[in-house]
Amino acid sequence: MIYYKKQSFFSIVDVFYDHTEKPNEKVDVLSYYFVKEKPLKAFSLQKGFTMVLDLTKDEEDLFSLIGKTNRYQINRAKMKDGIICINMLEPGETNISAVNDFINFYNTFALSKNLPSITIKNIEQYITMKNLCIRAAKKDDEIVAMHLYDYTGTLARLFYSCSLFRNNNDSDYKSLLGRANRFLHWDDIVYFKQKGLLIYDFCGWYGGKTDKEKLKINEFKESFNGQIKEEYSYVVPITFKGYIWIFIRSLKYLINKIKYWISR
Repeated sequence: MIYYKKQSFFSIVDVFYDHTEKPNEKVDVLSYYFVKEKPLKAFSLQKGFTMVLDLTKDEEDLFSLIGKTNRYQINRAKMKDGIICINMLEPGETNISAVNDFINFYNTFALSKNLPSITIKNIEQYITMKNLCIRAAKKDDEIVAMHLYDYTGTLARLFYSCSLFRNNNDSDYKSLLGRANRFLHWDDIVYFKQKGLLIYDFCGWYGGKTDKEKLKINEFKESFNGQIKEEYSYVVPITFKGYIWIFIRSLKYLINKIKYWISR
């Protein structure tokens, strides 16, 4: 996926997932995100991991790969809890109302977990490209979990996942919401497979050993038995102006870092 943007006097292209994609017009900087190939020469190189599922496999095979406990919870959510999964925003559509509903739902969830809130600016380029997909799980006409994806036609990458999990102290209700979220993940996988996508991307996998919360998230993702893949994000200057843009960005980063340490 390629997204063109302007920053002051600089023309920049964001390239997602596929490092072989090239812009059709001259630009100053190429910014690559979540690509699988490590570049020979680049600035601000960041290495990370993600977990993916191969959607070319049969649906039965994909379900059989899921951990036994997860399979049970998915079936219970569907058969006994009365959870249903719906589309809030289809790929290719523009529905700002659905986007705002998701942002409000997510920010309530984020507040309960002390996470940063989001605004429409965080996903502005995906709205412009009409690449967003929003799906939700409902219980008795109440939305209890939501997922937001970047949809490219071959790949769906989960950007945000949220639920009402921490807004209720009833342990039985918390368990139900956990099952609803698992069922929504599985229903998403089936939905994207039926649309002909090749890859389901969980968007990240923690490669460390110290953050217990992130390790728990790893454990959940691993229960779907996907593959862990390396991925890289970096910038490449194309013109002399591109080098100036990188210098300015690096200078701003250094200034902000100094301000942070002074404040401490």
